[in-house]
Amino acid sequence: MALVETNPRYRGLLKGAGLLSVERVLALPAVIISGHPDRNVARVTLGDGPGAVPALLKREHRVRWRDRFLNWWGGFGPVSLARREAGTLRDLQRAGLPCPEWIAAGEDDQGRAFLLVRELTGCVDLRVFLRDHLGSRPRQRRRFARELGRALAAVHEAGFDHPDLCSKHVLVGPCGRAIHFVDWQRARRRPELAWERRCRDLAVLDATLADSLATERERFLCLAAYLSASEAPPPTALVVRSIRHESRRQQRKSRVREVRGAALAPGRQAVVWLDGEALCVTPEFLDELGGRVPDWLPLDAAGEGGDAAEVPLPGGRRGLLVRGRRSVPLRWLWAEFRRRPLVSPELRRAGELFRLQRHGVAAPRLLAFGQRRPRPWRVESFVLTEINPTGLAEG
Repeated sequence: MALVETNPRYRGLLKGAGLLSVERVLALPAVIISGHPDRNVARVTLGDGPGAVPALLKREHRVRWRDRFLNWWGGFGPVSLARREAGTLRDLQRAGLPCPEWIAAGEDDQGRAFLLVRELTGCVDLRVFLRDHLGSRPRQRRRFARELGRALAAVHEAGFDHPDLCSKHVLVGPCGRAIHFVDWQRARRRPELAWERRCRDLAVLDATLADSLATERERFLCLAAYLSASEAPPPTALVVRSIRHESRRQQRKSRVREVRGAALAPGRQAVVWLDGEALCVTPEFLDELGGRVPDWLPLDAAGEGGDAAEVPLPGGRRGLLVRGRRSVPLRWLWAEFRRRPLVSPELRRAGELFRLQRHGVAAPRLLAFGQRRPRPWRVESFVLTEINPTGLAEG
């Protein structure tokens, strides 16, 4: 059964925009800024005019049974990640802790779910703030390190853990006056938070913050402020050893190394959904096209397997369009059994290009991609990249 929960503060805005159903919210025009095969995060605007609200839309294309079980086991009931995070954000706000403001959450009977949160405009992630806003200003850096330590202690003292406390999930406001923590989908609140969990959270933050962005002294000042703001902390040496051990262990994980070594701005890409997942175009390419998609771009591939062709691009450039149409009944059954989405090679290629760019690795310029399933076991897909000036196809 479809269900939508709304924050009373935003109920009038949502009603006026006709966004009181899961279908209407999921269909909002949006620019996707990050994502995984089964979910993504997009930037949207709610309402019009001066009262418009910038927001982030977290969409789950398919809620996994594994997530429902873990959420039930954690005391949230068999709900989606979106509804679990909405509940945690409510509790955080009641406790007066820094986090995004939730607007609405819901899920439908097709296994889809969403969470709408107000965007923290003017904020940058911790890595960008340390590199671009503080730079080589030692006094301000030391002051900020202490403020961060106290903010972390406040969250833990209130009983909240944050298993995903990586550096990109710490957002800092202008001049460092506000620190917010985001992505709470796996967090829990306990009557008292054990120091083992506290150290693990702090170690994830330490592991995902490159050595070039924070000195050992700054990290220690942050920890010292954290311990000073905590009730009955263990000996400092014991906490330091625990964090360092867990940080080294975390750095063996590929996703942690990806955040630690990711290229900062401008190495990020976004995409605009023009026909759901069937037609996704980067904003820059859409601007080059003047907002008009050429006839050869949407999915209309012919024949089995895949084919590749050069296509004309604005400005006399050339692109490589790879399209495919496949019947994969065994892969579909396996994906259904695992409650995972069925992903085509072309969609995987687009994801690889996104990851390469995040790391600052030279890669083909991704322009567009798409995937649709006319039948559950049948997949049609494409990926469009730019051909480099030497005439050799990139990728």
